[in-house]
Amino acid sequence: MTRIRTTPARDRRKVVRPIAAIAALAVTVLLLQAPAVDAGQLNTGSAGATTALKDIGTSFNGKLLPNQYIQSSNDRYRLIMQSDGNLVLYDRNQSRACWGSGTDGIRDVWAEYHEGALNPAVPYLDLNSPYGHLKRYKGGYTWLNKTGNVNVNNSGEVWIAYKKFVSC
Repeated sequence: MTRIRTTPARDRRKVVRPIAAIAALAVTVLLLQAPAVDAGQLNTGSAGATTALKDIGTSFNGKLLPNQYIQSSNDRYRLIMQSDGNLVLYDRNQSRACWGSGTDGIRDVWAEYHEGALNPAVPYLDLNSPYGHLKRYKGGYTWLNKTGNVNVNNSGEVWIAYKKFVSC
């Protein structure tokens, strides 16, 4: 009679642990291969590709979609929702980024302005993706004014309603 040899449970654990470690390493390598973009670079798509950016004015009060931007009326400062997922404030005269949201590497991110849905009522800017909420930036109202938008002024300041958010 032929005897079939089975692997004891303690030996199977020795096999499973290396496989789990290899799987974790593979996921880490995939995450590291996501496109990393310095805040000083404008990434509008895949390597070598140019994507047309769309100017939507000096402010918005709804959504800022990938490859859309708002700019100051003097055309010097731009707040761009890049296609790589990073929201970036640029100073075009100095050819540099002043601020970046740090959400690059996540595709299909959009910025969305909300009119005081928080308690107490505070306007805010959300960065969202198909995978969920990424970041929230709170703005502010004045005692008299309870409406607003996100805008860029000629001094390079981005305001969420009546509160300065970032500047160059």
